[in-house]
Amino acid sequence: MKPSLTIGLFLGLMTLGLADQLALTPEQRMEQRDAVVEAEVTSVKEIKKGEVDVNLYSAVLKIDKVLKSHPEITRPEVTVFFKMSPRGIRRCPPFAELKEKMRGTFYLRYADYLTGAKGFLVETGSDVVTR
Repeated sequence: MKPSLTIGLFLGLMTLGLADQLALTPEQRMEQRDAVVEAEVTSVKEIKKGEVDVNLYSAVLKIDKVLKSHPEITRPEVTVFFKMSPRGIRRCPPFAELKEKMRGTFYLRYADYLTGAKGFLVETGSDVVTR
């Protein structure tokens, strides 16, 4: 493979990987997500061991303020699902790493592809802005 082609391919993949984090303003990210809340993580629980070094977790968010409403947000708490590496393995875009007592703005998608049933998902680390 020619060096220029290799470098071009590498830069193209890097741009795609970073695009999730760098290209979206908070307003654009809010527009793309189904719900946005300011909240505190009150509990985190491992649900299922999944792919190699990537497990499925759930977290309960205690909502302080709803910035973008969704019909399924009817109580002051909501359960969200996310994937994370228990070994700290990194990926691009990064995993969401929710921990108890974490406070911030959470950009949520309402979908079923992680759990098989509809629920709120925190898809990437850039969907959490801590305060």
